[in-house]
Amino acid sequence: MDELLPREERIRWILDKSARLIDGGAEPVSALVYPTGTFFPDHYDRTPAAVDRLLRRVLKLAGLSDLAVTSNVIAADGSQSGGCASGAPVQLQRVEPSGAGYQVNVAQNELSNPVVLTTGLVRAVSHIFMKEADLYPLLEQGDGGGLSRADLREGGVDLCGTLLGFGLLLCNGAYIYKKG
Repeated sequence: MDELLPREERIRWILDKSARLIDGGAEPVSALVYPTGTFFPDHYDRTPAAVDRLLRRVLKLAGLSDLAVTSNVIAADGSQSGGCASGAPVQLQRVEPSGAGYQVNVAQNELSNPVVLTTGLVRAVSHIFMKEADLYPLLEQGDGGGLSRADLREGGVDLCGTLLGFGLLLCNGAYIYKKG
């Protein structure tokens, strides 16, 4: 049974960082969020407008609807796009500063899978929450459990998203299986 649990230092990291993030305000605003029509009633048709509606919904569920955040769909060649296509994953910076707010970039090939898209948007909003609440320094306090700074930040984003109530959505996105 013990082989199913993370190492003790990882468990301690999770508990320590969870307590720090909760102290910093990371808690569910809209209860636990499920991938249902109750939480996501808007029609999704793979258009940039639908992506923007979905982003607005995630921001609202996280209690961040008052922030200036825009969405931007990036084509496989790196240009801004209005349609959808398949192809190789695009390397992009998910969240960028934009004026007095943020721009959330979405790869065009993510539009075809609502689970992938929603997971990416939840992680982006969790990052924005951590930036706005200045929670990233909390991740670097104490023992990092042998993790690099980048891994601390990535783990912190997922942990924050879970604490904001998006744990089920993040879990769904963590288990995506595609045949090659």
